[in-house]
Amino acid sequence: MKKLVVLLAEDNSVTRAMYVFFMNQIAEEKKDQAKILFALAEDGQEAYDHLSPMIDLLITDCRMPKMDGIELTKKAKERFPRLPVVMMSSEDGEMQKKAEEAGVAFFVSKEFANKKTFDGLLHYFITKSPP
Repeated sequence: MKKLVVLLAEDNSVTRAMYVFFMNQIAEEKKDQAKILFALAEDGQEAYDHLSPMIDLLITDCRMPKMDGIELTKKAKERFPRLPVVMMSSEDGEMQKKAEEAGVAFFVSKEFANKKTFDGLLHYFITKSPP
């Protein structure tokens, strides 16, 4: 059975709780396919401090205290070049361009961050194929 360790960096406690709720539901639904484990960080610096070779996927907010998602992505990619990063943001356009330049694999508008979005993302990273 595949194991997927996801590090979630989100400073807003309500948004973080919503994402965790979605991912826990998906983990339960996919328990026959993979064991999905989560680590949580309340800001970019805390997420950076939690990075290790055990992390399979980093999902980060764009704007956070101490270290924003762009800087976190750049630093994470320096240490772990193959680590896939998903950035969640309420901004688009210029922010998406900066995120892609930093090495973000997927940029997701928070407007569309729902269970189906997380299901598709986690499915992709478990199977390496689209849902």
